[in-house]
Formats: sequence, C-alpha cells, structure tokens
Amino acid sequence: MNTPADSRLMALTAHLMVIHRAYRAAADKALADYGLSQATAWPVITAGRLGDGVRQGVLAEAMGVEGPSLVRVLDQLVAAGLIERREDPLDRRAKTLHLTQAGHDLREQVETMLVHLRRRLFAGIAPDDLDACLRVFESLKSSLAHHQSEPGTAYEPVPPVVTPGSTAAVAGIASAAPDKQNENGGVPPRPSSEQQP
Repeated sequence: MNTPADSRLMALTAHLMVIHRAYRAAADKALADYGLSQATAWPVITAGRLGDGVRQGVLAEAMGVEGPSLVRVLDQLVAAGLIERREDPLDRRAKTLHLTQAGHDLREQVETMLVHLRRRLFAGIAPDDLDACLRVFESLKSSLAHHQSEPGTAYEPVPPVVTPGSTAAVAGIASAAPDKQNENGGVPPRPSSEQQP
C-alpha cells in the first residue's frame, strides 16, 4: 500500500514528465522562428558553451545523447554551414567541432530568446522556491547517477500477489497460448491499444 510519501513521489515524477514535454513544446515553438528544433539547436548552444574545438564524444556526453544519433544531427548542422568538423591535431582519428560565424551568430540569438522564454515561464516563482527546486533536482540527479552505476537493481523486488482466482486465470491463459500461436502462424496476436500497459 502506498504511503503519503509514496504518493508525493509519484506525483513528483508524473509532474517531471509532463513538464519535460511541455517545456520541449514551448522551446520548439520558439525555435521554429529560426528554422530549428531543440534537437538541432542544442548542439549549437552546447558546443558554444563548451568552447571552440570540442570533440564530438565530449559534446555527446555533455548533452546526454548517444554518439551515433548526434552524428546525424551534426551532419545537418555542417550542411547548414553552422558547424565545421576538423581533424584533432592530437588524434587524427578524432574530430573537433567549431562553430562558424553563422553558428556563433545563431547561438547568440537563440540564447537571448531562451533567456526571455525562461523569464516568462518562471515569472511569479519566488527565488527561494527556485533554489529549493534546484536542490531537489541536484539530489535527484546524483541519486540517478548512483543508481545507474550500480549492478542490477537498486531496490528490493516486490513478489507478485497470487490468489487462487488469479492462479486459475494465469493457468487458463497459459493453456490457451498454444492455440493462439497456431492461429497466427506461431506469433501471438498483438494486444489492442486498450490492452497495452
């Protein structure tokens, strides 16, 4: 049974997911005026913040994305004349990234736009509340990093609750499974959208 603390945590994680989607939509709407989305704008912004000559791998890590997916976006930005790839003088197998003048100009405009967007979205929230929110996020970020570095799960698994009725139901499903597989060429039917969790 959930405790009041569990209910608060569930509400918090639900809000985080909703806020993430809503902020992304708001930022994408604002970035559309520049012909960009967050996917294409963020590499330009982050590369500018990290400094000239950052390696692709370092940029991917800073953005929290996989290298191959970033490469595709960088290809688009190179084609658009916003970023240049150059050989790393210390390792010719590696590439460094450099904003072009157009990239620097665009980054400055986008950074200014995002400042105004954040000011509008966070208007009316007290500085103390923002500081408290940042402390919570920093703690959560550390906890998630620790969780990901641990082998296996970081929690005690909860055994399923089995009743006589549920046992019979499971047995009935199991016994019917071979027939369903035969009817569909060995592949169970895909559940409808209402049945999917």
